Amino acid sequence: SVAETAGFIIPMGEWILRTACRRFREIGENYGINPILSVNISAIQMMSPTFVKSVRTILAETGFDPHYLEFEITESVFISSVDYVVKIINELKEIGIRFALDDFGTGYSSLSYIQVLPITLLKLDRSFIMYLEDDEVSREIVSAVIKIAKSKKIETIAEGIETLAQAQILKQSGCDHAQGFFFGKPMPAPEFVE
Repeated sequence: SVAETAGFIIPMGEWILRTACRRFREIGENYGINPILSVNISAIQMMSPTFVKSVRTILAETGFDPHYLEFEITESVFISSVDYVVKIINELKEIGIRFALDDFGTGYSSLSYIQVLPITLLKLDRSFIMYLEDDEVSREIVSAVIKIAKSKKIETIAEGIETLAQAQILKQSGCDHAQGFFFGKPMPAPEFVE
């Protein structure tokens, strides 16, 4: 939010994307793996008239395969113009980039976005996950959202998994992917490689 307010989010976002694409390409080449690279994109970046061109330039410079790139966006991206954002998403999806709706469930109109947005992944916010073991309502909500997403051919990922029990409940509910401290904490690139 500081970078957005100060007007630095666009050049900073470009630097982050360029650096991440370069490093992940090197990891893929050196270790024979191609993990999905998820990068957070702010509303200001998405609304920039040069965003698509910038992404294409960075992919060309780094040689990163866009089929392994995923942009994480939040509901705030759609406040200005849903139609414009959908157009941008579709342009970038044409070259293989995936889109995840991040922090799903923390806003007030999330369900309507599942209906209209061309997203490929829905990220269930950790606020639902943290109570799964003890709260039947949380389990029902998560299960219902997963079913709704599947009906739209949208994959799901649960954020903030910290216990084996949470992971098992989510697997039984049909959640496609998982992330959280149970699997690994954020770390610098050299530690990730190790």
